[in-house]
Amino acid sequence: MIGAHKASSHTFEDVKHIRKSLLAWYRSNARILPWRKPYVNPPTISMSSKERTISLQRAYEVLVSEMMLQQTQVVTVVPYFERWMKKFPTWDVLETADLEEVQNIWAGLGYYARARRMKEAAMYFMELERRSETIPTDVATWVKNVPGCGEYTAGAVLSVAWNIRCPIVDGNVIRVLTRLRAVGADCHKGIGKKWVWDSADQLVDNEYPGDFNQALMELGATVCTPVNPNCDICPLNMDCLALKEAKNVLKKNIINSNNEEHDCNLCPIEELGQFISIKTYISSKYPRKAIKKKTKLQENIVFVFLREKNMLKEYYLEKRPPKGLLAGLWDFKTLPIDIEQKYEIQDAENHAKTIVSGDIIGVWKKGDTLHQFTHIRQISYVYLVVIDINAEIRGKGTWMTEEIMKNQSIPELTWKNFRQAANNEKKIPNKTKKTNKRLKVNDGKWKQTSLSF
Repeated sequence: MIGAHKASSHTFEDVKHIRKSLLAWYRSNARILPWRKPYVNPPTISMSSKERTISLQRAYEVLVSEMMLQQTQVVTVVPYFERWMKKFPTWDVLETADLEEVQNIWAGLGYYARARRMKEAAMYFMELERRSETIPTDVATWVKNVPGCGEYTAGAVLSVAWNIRCPIVDGNVIRVLTRLRAVGADCHKGIGKKWVWDSADQLVDNEYPGDFNQALMELGATVCTPVNPNCDICPLNMDCLALKEAKNVLKKNIINSNNEEHDCNLCPIEELGQFISIKTYISSKYPRKAIKKKTKLQENIVFVFLREKNMLKEYYLEKRPPKGLLAGLWDFKTLPIDIEQKYEIQDAENHAKTIVSGDIIGVWKKGDTLHQFTHIRQISYVYLVVIDINAEIRGKGTWMTEEIMKNQSIPELTWKNFRQAANNEKKIPNKTKKTNKRLKVNDGKWKQTSLSF
């Protein structure tokens, strides 16, 4: 909140009104999504086998959707969810599925560890079923024992699937709550994080916790958006202190911070900055932006090895290590450039010779690609290497046609590099003619120079 103010201004007073207004709005405006179904009773030992199966199935559907929705937009998730449920409709089918199959269905969503965690979760719950043990129905146990589940995911599954009262906090919830009470703290850490979780716990409806939690997220996703919030149609616009503050600033264009004693430990005292409109004011002030971690830069040389066999083009791919970035997925031969050690790499052709046993027909610089992971900015320098049909690659990979590749667990980064390598492929001559142009490393970085053959 701008200017001096009391800490009490950040307290939700009319909780019943907020619950009623938000639930009414949600039931009239909620998007129709394949994972949104009525809640069921939580599983118990005394349940019949059929009832217990239904209960576990509802949790499965919600967990799949929540795993997919992490860092991914709803419109992207819907077709992936539908394909997943068709391929792995139940916990037991997922448990016995090959990890390669699981990753293949997930391919394109990113954050591939989530797919592995889903399979691990299936193994966990199926083991409990085989032992006829109690299925956990509290957040703490889920966070401790269910792979891939943090406090938010656990709360979402328990409340939405089984109607168990527990709060949830994600980016949408933070945005809605901080705007409703004009909280200027960073709610991703410290006292700001405590405030938003306490507030979410205070607000969650006692009778319909799952619907309320979904309503809160839905409001943030469709109305109280990061940019240009649609305040006119918001069911809570009369309760929103950020909107009230913006209107006051618009009228007076000034805030007197000396009229009131400041006892709030959530918000720093801020003076009014440049103000354009109500929407831009709200968007820029609430919520306070978290300090982003510094992005790490990685640079790689990517060799796309190509051979023609029986009139078909085949590409060489290897599985990445079982741990780390894009673990266990198929990728082209990749060589990292270590900037600190400043590797003395002579050129792409000499590198290819260390990998290929046999004749190399030609090496072509095909361009660069940029791929952004959460905290990594990766630049790939892509080379197409055409080899003789009798040549072999030193490695444990395999050759695939493009059609076969489409049915494998291949991440978007690899496809991006493939498209770069395949660009203007028909222009590659059959015979090679070497020139003296070289690719050398300066300060650990490749010059943007091309090889001609």
